[in-house]
Amino acid sequence: MSTSVQIFLGGSVGTLVVTHDATPGNGIDSVNLTPNQPHEETVTVSSCSEPDISTGDRDFGRQLANCDNPIATFPIMNPSGSNKPLEVREIVEAGADTAAFAIVRILDDAGTPTSLPLTILAGRTYTVEVQFTPTEPNATPWADRPYSVQYDITGYGQGNAAPLKTVTANISGIGYVVPVRFDLTNDIAAGATKEPGAVVTFNVSGTSARWANGDVTSFTADVVYDTKNLEYTPGSIVKAASIANWTINDPIITVLNPTQSQMRFSGTGPARISSDGTLFTFKSTLLLADKFSSPQDLILTLARPCLVPSATGDSTAIFNCALTRRVVSISGTQANLAPVSPNPVSSGMARVNFGVGITSETTLDLVNAQGSVVKTFVNTRLQDGEYEMTFSTQGLASGAYFLRIRTAAYSSTQQVLIVD
Repeated sequence: MSTSVQIFLGGSVGTLVVTHDATPGNGIDSVNLTPNQPHEETVTVSSCSEPDISTGDRDFGRQLANCDNPIATFPIMNPSGSNKPLEVREIVEAGADTAAFAIVRILDDAGTPTSLPLTILAGRTYTVEVQFTPTEPNATPWADRPYSVQYDITGYGQGNAAPLKTVTANISGIGYVVPVRFDLTNDIAAGATKEPGAVVTFNVSGTSARWANGDVTSFTADVVYDTKNLEYTPGSIVKAASIANWTINDPIITVLNPTQSQMRFSGTGPARISSDGTLFTFKSTLLLADKFSSPQDLILTLARPCLVPSATGDSTAIFNCALTRRVVSISGTQANLAPVSPNPVSSGMARVNFGVGITSETTLDLVNAQGSVVKTFVNTRLQDGEYEMTFSTQGLASGAYFLRIRTAAYSSTQQVLIVD
């Protein structure tokens, strides 16, 4: 018999290839045997050592709180050469931020979903998928909020009661938000005034240090104002070039209470807001009311919960409009409209006295010769009494106009000749 042996070593596993021409017995006798040609037999010899276990860490980086919920992975490996498989019977979660992390599933070395307990052969790696859901950013000024969790994984030799060792996968991430501020301003300078009937242009602008992260493609901007002091000009919205493809329609106007109303502007667009600056403008007419100064508050609502909205408002003021005499007895005052003074008007300014006999909705309009209203000075509910109003004729073409009052059952006009 001739024999040769080849030995191949790899890690803790050896492979023996034996070439021989030994004739195998038949279990009966040694006479009737069939000779055998030389052939190979392979024998694998393994280590008697235990398996091993290792893992790795994972950092999710910065994610938007309440908007992002990414999934990432960490490994569970058996780096040994042992013939005995590695068993993982449980994965224990620890740390203060466990609510922000969740194991989604476990994949074997072929990428097939599996479940605990795990049996991992030598040299194989299983993958654990973890989802990160940050929900609690730090308070203003909205600093980043770090999160972390630890997954403790204990390995066993298959069938062993005593563990081999415990390894820890450290998982971390950061939650952050995007502050967005809208500002409402108008074209009345600080401390300045405009006459009743004047048109005021309001400007809505936006500011954020992280427009790219915020992905703002819609907003709701509510302007809360004194009902008696302002009247929105339909069709007056002008969008900035930066959001030219957005849709912003005339506001929905809602009465909030006996003194306040709300204009709700809703904007949506195919592309996100990308830079600071004006978003849109709109116009309103100043009305004569019992308050000379009137605030306008802006309330901002954004669709994405990772956006932190804030807003600032503005105010308007009318000038030289005074309640000169309030009559306690309704019967003591008759509704009236006095002649305009001076008339003709050549200085750009005019004055008129009028009376309201009973508390009621009152309008005071300047009408041209064709019967079209060119300015509205009053459009609100006025208390009974007598009023004196100064108004501007600047910007109006020379010609004949009529000042018209309507209150309760009373209606009257006074001719005004403008020669500015």
